[in-house]
Amino acid sequence: MTEAGLAGIVIALIGGPLMWFLRRFDRRNTEQHTQNLTHLEHTRDLVAGIDSKIDRVQEKVDTVDERLFRHVEGHDHRRVG
Repeated sequence: MTEAGLAGIVIALIGGPLMWFLRRFDRRNTEQHTQNLTHLEHTRDLVAGIDSKIDRVQEKVDTVDERLFRHVEGHDHRRVG
């Protein structure tokens, strides 16, 4: 067997499993992208249904966190300044 023939066999033995692995990895990546796209589209639909104004609160609110007050104060400072 010539050196070129031996090189071809070595390349096939290494390249074959490598190509199989890369193809399998690419297919899994495509499936993950499809799943993520489905989740993103669902989230987009949920966000599109949110009104910019809240007319009512459907659940009882027992406490309000201090962060809300800081958030509102931030809006007040921007409006005055």
